[in-house]
Amino acid sequence: MRRTDAAGGKASRSVMDNNKFVFVLSLLIAVVCWVAVSMVNTQEVERRVSGVKVQLIQADEVLENYGLSIFDQTEFTVDVTLKGYSYLLRDITPDDIELTASCASVAAAGTYDLPVTSSLSGTVNPNVKITKLSSGSVKVYFDKEVSKTFTVTEDIVEKEGYAIAEGYERENPILSAESVTVSGASRDVSRIVAVRARAELNKTLNSTERLEAELILESDSGVLDITDFTVQPDGPFYITIPVNHTGTYDAVVDFANLPQDYKTSGFPYTVTPSTVDVTSMTSVDTAQLRAHQISVGTVDFADIVPGKVNRIPLTFDSGSGAVEYEVEIDASDFVSRTLSIPVDTSNVTLPGNVRVTSAEVAEVTVAGPADSVEALERTSVYAVPATDGLSALAVGQHSVAARFVFRTATDCWVCGKYTVDVAVQ
Repeated sequence: MRRTDAAGGKASRSVMDNNKFVFVLSLLIAVVCWVAVSMVNTQEVERRVSGVKVQLIQADEVLENYGLSIFDQTEFTVDVTLKGYSYLLRDITPDDIELTASCASVAAAGTYDLPVTSSLSGTVNPNVKITKLSSGSVKVYFDKEVSKTFTVTEDIVEKEGYAIAEGYERENPILSAESVTVSGASRDVSRIVAVRARAELNKTLNSTERLEAELILESDSGVLDITDFTVQPDGPFYITIPVNHTGTYDAVVDFANLPQDYKTSGFPYTVTPSTVDVTSMTSVDTAQLRAHQISVGTVDFADIVPGKVNRIPLTFDSGSGAVEYEVEIDASDFVSRTLSIPVDTSNVTLPGNVRVTSAEVAEVTVAGPADSVEALERTSVYAVPATDGLSALAVGQHSVAARFVFRTATDCWVCGKYTVDVAVQ
């Protein structure tokens, strides 16, 4: 850069235009920087390396000779302080530091303070030194591993919202395992005084409930940490609370082939015994619960003989075993009549390969009130084949169950079982 002298008009040169000067200045700056960096790299500093693992030596030999195991803590770490030039410390990792603790002094169960010795691997510059350990020893607990079996006691905590629905009762809970085997340090297992399965209830129960429970190990001084032990069985623990109906309900029956008139007005009968103990029953139909009635079986009207008192036995599964009931139906005031009844399939859908070959069902006993039975005509009732299973029949001639439909006299029924013939092509 040139400057012009105002007086004489001559140009002057800046020192920065002098190449020799710039070279000398650059060299000087480089030397200063080199000295500064060298002073930093050659200055001794300390560095703390955290979490260096301590290796237990002779541990396997001690454990085998004395039948011991290590409990509580099985891995140990110490923080190590190093001193040396910063550039030497920069790349050191925990793997470059060797910490050991000898188990040679262990001869029985107990807690031992094992001294930690330290060294650096051969790859570390000898100018780096270990100056301090965060702990000069590690505390290791040795003990014999023992197992003991405990009976489990349920501990159900009833919270807000818990109740038993009306008409039900709660029975004794059932545990998924009545006992457990607990393994661990002899010192710790000996402290266990009880094992409980704890679960919470906060709902209204109207059926058997299965709860996942927490296993609690108790000592005289409180709850022990279950993670310090091995428990068998080791899967989830459950408490099942059986909930059953309670009390007695009226015994009733269902009817098959019930005449149309009696579907609304009912048909008189008596059941002995007259009640059902529902305490042991696992399930009860909601409609029966509301009516306070339990059906003990089904009576087919085809089995009711007119002109007499019919006594029909039924067996009912009460949940705790079979109970015998007897249904009494007084049909003394009813009469019967024998008719030949035509077969009519016009209102029945049959498989395409099935054809009815019977024209009528002969000598059918029809029962009911006297005036209705006497008024019956041939066309008052007709027979159809029961369609259940027709499509599965093999080719050929078959006799299948007959079903009867009353066009009139809807207070009458057919006594007995009858068949119609069909041909399968």
